[in-house]
Amino acid sequence: MNNRMMSCLLGAAVCLMSCITPAYAMTGGYFGIGYSEISYDSDRQDDLKLPTWKVKLGNKFSKYLAIEARYSGPVDDDTRSYLNIDNDPFEVKSRIEQMYGIYLRPMFPIGAFSVYGLAGFTHVDVKEEIKNIGSDTFDEEDFSYGGGVEWYLFPHMSLNVEWARLLDDEHNMDEITGGLNFRF
Repeated sequence: MNNRMMSCLLGAAVCLMSCITPAYAMTGGYFGIGYSEISYDSDRQDDLKLPTWKVKLGNKFSKYLAIEARYSGPVDDDTRSYLNIDNDPFEVKSRIEQMYGIYLRPMFPIGAFSVYGLAGFTHVDVKEEIKNIGSDTFDEEDFSYGGGVEWYLFPHMSLNVEWARLLDDEHNMDEITGGLNFRF
């Protein structure tokens, strides 16, 4: 390999690194979209799987701290069949009507990745409907916590995967999310 080709490859590598490296240090606003699978244990039903879509808007104050507001809505419901006292079958459909919260996000950048924590408050509205009888909506809010990993694909775009405990009171609600963030 001659010197000219080696210089071109080295120049291309430096240029690529200079395009990627600022992503970790970039401050300012961002928004994201995602898909979540929520595991919900209620006093009426155990281990429901409730999928949601998610949008978030955040501001990164430094490479170590951000704040986010999030909103989620239903993708589908979880239907379970039960027997009443007379052994007659009935179905209960459950779904997340809406979910929103605000969170602090401390971060620690490592190369092209950032490991982060999550701490804040979440409000959740869950609707449970019994066929031919009626429905009820439960709203709960609680302190939430979690963590995740963000992978910077480009200076203004990243992928993230996270786990969060949204409710940790009489009902437990855990969330696994995959998403895409865009910086502006």
